[in-house]
Amino acid sequence: MVRKAFKVAESEKPGATHLELPEDVMARELDAKPLPYHPPVHPEPGLKELDRAVRIIIEAEKPVALAGEPQRGTAPLSPPPLPPRGAARTGDAA
Repeated sequence: MVRKAFKVAESEKPGATHLELPEDVMARELDAKPLPYHPPVHPEPGLKELDRAVRIIIEAEKPVALAGEPQRGTAPLSPPPLPPRGAARTGDAA
């Protein structure tokens, strides 16, 4: 339970985690050492997976991109400006 709490606290959006245990459990004497710290691992996709994703996007008839929050430490991205009302957009059929 404690390991899971640490994993949750250190994952994607790090923050506080609350554990609630019965009083009799908390009052027990314990012969244990603190858990060692292991920094969270954020695996990156391999070239094979990236190539496949690029192929799927290129071959899509109407691809859609859903973007979330930027990673910590990176500057937020600004969306491109919208075209004037009534103007043809890139990719629209004539």
